[in-house]
Amino acid sequence: FTAETLKGMYVKPGIGILSDATSFFPHTAHLYIRFRREQLQNVKKCQIQPQFMNSGIKSLLKKAGVLNRRDYHNNASFPGLSIDNFMWASSSFPELRTKSMKWRYGLSREECLAVGIQDENFDMLVVDTGLTQSEFEAITGSTSWGTSGVDTSAQNVDVAKYTSWELSLSYVNNFVSTFTEHQCGKDGAPRFEFAYADAPSGTTGT
Repeated sequence: FTAETLKGMYVKPGIGILSDATSFFPHTAHLYIRFRREQLQNVKKCQIQPQFMNSGIKSLLKKAGVLNRRDYHNNASFPGLSIDNFMWASSSFPELRTKSMKWRYGLSREECLAVGIQDENFDMLVVDTGLTQSEFEAITGSTSWGTSGVDTSAQNVDVAKYTSWELSLSYVNNFVSTFTEHQCGKDGAPRFEFAYADAPSGTTGT
């Protein structure tokens, strides 16, 4: 995880409920991730983001050719997807008596008690999601799904996958040792491709 600027890791599909299901049934899924606290103390803010997703929906969107589109990574277009922002949530930066904000996972035991953190399991992350009958029927029976209007009803996905779940972890090393040499003066001005994106809804600041 340390060699590149952005890394992604997927666990093997099939960590879900029934891998041999012959019909879909509505259910919830709960993911528990425990981090070693001494490792979290050395991790920079915003470096890790877990994603918990339904294997069947992921396969469906992949076959439809829209899995890599940003506008399909939300609960409306990707039911069963849950992304946790615990590494930059305000709860991860408690205010100490000195009026300074500090990284939650770098607090000493004394500092934890001072700000009221008494749960010994605060290094455990719980991600909840699920897939309802109406969500399953809507995406598997649609001929015009999402912003691109793709025909998801035409995609053949094994029904057992809809009771299976996958975990992915994205890791950003904050550009440590990413550039190893100066590039701009070699062959004239470099060519840059610019991209624009809207800020996620419900966020403020820059």
